[in-house]
Amino acid sequence: MKHIFPTLFAITLTLGICSNATSQTYKRTLKEEVYITSNADSIELHFSKNGKHIVFEGTAQDNIDWKSPIITKSKKLSLNRKTARPFYGVITPTKDTLIVAERKLIINDLDNFRDLGGIKTMDNRYVNWGKFYRSDALNELLTSSFPYIEDLHINKVFDLRSEFEIEKAKDNLPPTITYEHFPIFADDDSGMLQGLQQKLEKGTFTQEEAEDLMMQTYESFANDDAQKFNTLLHQIIVQDSKPNVFHCTAGKDRTGYTAAMILALLKVDRQTILDEYDMTNFYTEAKIKDYIANVDKLGYGTNIQPGAIAAVMSVNKKYLEKCFAIIDSKYGGIDAYIKNQLGFSDQEREAIIQKYTYKM
Repeated sequence: MKHIFPTLFAITLTLGICSNATSQTYKRTLKEEVYITSNADSIELHFSKNGKHIVFEGTAQDNIDWKSPIITKSKKLSLNRKTARPFYGVITPTKDTLIVAERKLIINDLDNFRDLGGIKTMDNRYVNWGKFYRSDALNELLTSSFPYIEDLHINKVFDLRSEFEIEKAKDNLPPTITYEHFPIFADDDSGMLQGLQQKLEKGTFTQEEAEDLMMQTYESFANDDAQKFNTLLHQIIVQDSKPNVFHCTAGKDRTGYTAAMILALLKVDRQTILDEYDMTNFYTEAKIKDYIANVDKLGYGTNIQPGAIAAVMSVNKKYLEKCFAIIDSKYGGIDAYIKNQLGFSDQEREAIIQKYTYKM
């Protein structure tokens, strides 16, 4: 049972279900004034507002060619991909200026490698692009993709998986990137993994049991694991100014909570944090179709409810909402939690906001 998480992830996507075990098409939950969809050859900019948009191309957030405008009044602009990762300056119909780039990066078999950049804060600032990357496990990273990864100038990878998860699925990384093992679940005796293993061995697993297990896990994130996230966030944010990647196996729970705390630290509003968290379902939807033909080959008991697998392996806002409810009721709200549990003083937090967000 050394590959519980990857196998369950496959089952969940195979069934194409959310936590209520009904088939659905996952929707884009993160609301952005301009967002990008892309493939290897082309980029499409999507505009939420009607009217004239003026678009400028570039190769980085701070390297936009503001002298060569592309003007469009359409809701979508299609462009050829000129660089591995293009950036765009956009002047909206209301004369706001935005910097946009691909949020989900196209990297071979990685389904959930994405950038937290461009998200608006409550201070009307935006998270810097190319500083915080979240991902699923990097064992599938091809050596041929190393130049692309190196061009992102990533300094460190923080692997949040346990020892037994890593055992046969080690990250494949360029030698220029420092690897940091930072397990949130120390080993296979940890509550969530042990509970999963026991249920699967019995061949019975109900949706109610699965949701209870997930709730316990997220309660632990906010309570028992607060000091771990304190240390992790300081390593990701404070000790290094270069871009970092943090990931677990599917890039959804341990990674999702880490991303949520980074965004909260930068003063992103709660609904946006929840919407960004929920995007995992949207970004991994393509893999659902890949596994449909393999349901009968996965080898688990017929008494395991589809809703149980979904509750464990797809994200559900109510899990993260449980963390915020604990933070509010037990710790005095997110600002107090950031100060007292995560260990960022008001002055330190303000310095981090100035460093990792921008205002046009």
